[in-house]
Amino acid sequence: MGPCLGCNPLSFLNCSVHASDIPGPLSVFQVAAALGGGVSQVLATFLQDQTGGTAGVSLLLIGIAFMTLIATLFALETEHDRL
Repeated sequence: MGPCLGCNPLSFLNCSVHASDIPGPLSVFQVAAALGGGVSQVLATFLQDQTGGTAGVSLLLIGIAFMTLIATLFALETEHDRL
């Protein structure tokens, strides 16, 4: 385990990751996740009202899961990079 993943729940306070250390695509994924998480409840409510059931919401969740899979496939491995 790395130095930031110890048994102490406050061990993450010792980690110092700066915005310049985060690769470009990773920061884009973080922004997309925040926007998607904020908009998904509104979109799910709209789809339920329009379809009269949960089929639209199910398709929305499948789409979000697919986008997460694509983002995971393109994420860079940073285990051996220096913090």
